[in-house]
Amino acid sequence: MSNKPVEYLLLPLCTY
Repeated sequence: MSNKPVEYLLLPLCTY
């Protein structure tokens, strides 16, 4: 599961 704030920070990094 992905219920971590860190995942949200990595998401925008992948979109870049």
